Amino acid sequence: MIKSSTASPFFFLVLSLALPAAALADEESDFFREEARFITASLRALSERRAPASVHVLTAEEINASGALTLWDALRLVPGLDVIETRAGQGDVSIRGFNQSTSNRVLVLLDGKTVLQEFYGLAAWEEIPVGLREIDRIEIVKGPASALYGANAIHGVINIITKTPEQLGGGSAGYSAGNKNTGLGSAAYGRRAGDFSYKIAADHRSMNGFENPDMLASRAAKAHAFVSYEPDADTSLSLSGGMSKLNDRMAFYSNGLWRPYAEGGTLRADLRAGGTKARVFWNGNKVKVRDFPAASDPELKYDTYDLDLRHEFELPGENDLVVGGGYRNNSIRADIFRPGIYHQDLCALYAEDTWEPSEKWSLVASGRLDHHSLSGYVFSPRGTIIYFPDERNTLRFSAGTAFRNPTLMENYIALASSGPFSDPSLPGFTSVNSVYNGSRSLKPEKMVAAEAAYESRYDGLNTVLAVYAYRLGHLINTADPVFDLSGFPALGFSSKWDNTGSARAFGGEASAELRLGRGWRAFSNYSYFNAGESGRHNDSHNSPMHKVNGGFGLNDGGLGGMLWAHWAGPTWWDANSTGTSPDLKKVGSYLLLNASAGYKFRGALEGLEARVKAFNFLDNRHYEILPAVSAANPGQFGEKIGARYALDLSCRF
Repeated sequence: MIKSSTASPFFFLVLSLALPAAALADEESDFFREEARFITASLRALSERRAPASVHVLTAEEINASGALTLWDALRLVPGLDVIETRAGQGDVSIRGFNQSTSNRVLVLLDGKTVLQEFYGLAAWEEIPVGLREIDRIEIVKGPASALYGANAIHGVINIITKTPEQLGGGSAGYSAGNKNTGLGSAAYGRRAGDFSYKIAADHRSMNGFENPDMLASRAAKAHAFVSYEPDADTSLSLSGGMSKLNDRMAFYSNGLWRPYAEGGTLRADLRAGGTKARVFWNGNKVKVRDFPAASDPELKYDTYDLDLRHEFELPGENDLVVGGGYRNNSIRADIFRPGIYHQDLCALYAEDTWEPSEKWSLVASGRLDHHSLSGYVFSPRGTIIYFPDERNTLRFSAGTAFRNPTLMENYIALASSGPFSDPSLPGFTSVNSVYNGSRSLKPEKMVAAEAAYESRYDGLNTVLAVYAYRLGHLINTADPVFDLSGFPALGFSSKWDNTGSARAFGGEASAELRLGRGWRAFSNYSYFNAGESGRHNDSHNSPMHKVNGGFGLNDGGLGGMLWAHWAGPTWWDANSTGTSPDLKKVGSYLLLNASAGYKFRGALEGLEARVKAFNFLDNRHYEILPAVSAANPGQFGEKIGARYALDLSCRF
């Protein structure tokens, strides 16, 4: 393991190499990342500089050059994001702390539509029906965003935005082959023809485990299609749909190592007419959970139906207002619930007003009122003041609230099981009867947060500094268990979901990106996080206090690549899954060295690209979550993570 003392020297080494080179940058050229329209941090498309929250854009070029073979590994580049690879084929992502196996406090979107599995509010990253090659960019909003998106946007939003048919401009295909039986294949075709545009894409990927390279860790197949009719610049109608199949191995806290087989589908329609936008979609999923520790391979089937309608008004005095509303229905039928179909009905009204009284000021106020059929009403406001002292510098102050509704599992699970039991502290007991129950009286988790940020763009050098603080309340956990000794020699055990404890955190991020000329760039960033939690998880941070990234990238004609390092400090995890006293255990720090080198052919082979990718190429074997030690000490079934290498070939036609 790499000791924490290596973090600061590495960070300052990258800066010392990069900053003196600023004199070599072309002062007449724009910064290497163009000022793009950012669509996730606000209800209106804005430049990144005018976004009312801390945002980051991860481009397709950066994803391809990072050497990452999974989406979550690419997200390690982003300051403030906490990524853990629980096992090969299972990654979990949080924003600004409190990560966990099966993370459910970040809203993950695909082209603006949720991809969360409503059973537990988590993102099954391998089941998202899009391949890495089809991604145009990923927009990340850090901090509470429930004022725009409602539940689950408690720590922020990750919006995966795919390439349009016009961007595809024909066909593309590619395949990556690597160690651990890794195989990633994809194909896409898109084009615009008059008022119509369309695309169709498919993706297949598989990988074996790190510790057992002969055992399948994950296999996924995905396909989706899109068609749009746009008779003029103000009107469009689009239809899209997709499907996916996933065969995975998944750790769920310390409750076991499961093998879910999931089949999912989605249908969506979008209408835009002037300032009015309407969207309706359906997400469906059917899961069979194999190797489930407390029941015989339960099956779950859940559906989400969603309708959203909004309109944008241009008001006098440089004032823009967006108002809207929505309705969502989540339903589930599962073997581990009581018989019947269970529902959650969610309604919302929201608004956002942007006022720019002068060139130097922008004020954004937004708010959303949500109603949950079991949890009642939640109001989520957010306010932002942005000051532009000149064309190169930006100051932003924001504050707001966010929430996470109880999931279908937390509301409705009713699981009873029996099994053998042996514990020297309870002599004579030979079996255990366990009962886990949900609760329909749970309150939503709530966050209150504030942030200040400074950004500058100066002669090819882009810097960002942000500090934040927040408090979480009404945390949803399993309550302290109740033991029943009256059934000797069978031990009775029961537990249910409850609102237990609160948490607080503060931290910040600092980043610098520099254009060096001739296609070279250097970057570095540092993230700090400090937290404490009351209740059963006292002082369990689940995220490193310190993280550092730094490296160099090249994009010069046909040559392109990146060499970079990711260091994450130690973390503390609670080995107890139910509401007993915390058993905190340390997972040490680790360093990943990653690289990619590619060449785009010209002439007769134009459209062909070859690339070598290496993630953790020094094969630093490490855990990112607690491993299973024994039956009595299951940890969180973390796998020892190693290196991934691949040769990638792709072509455009």
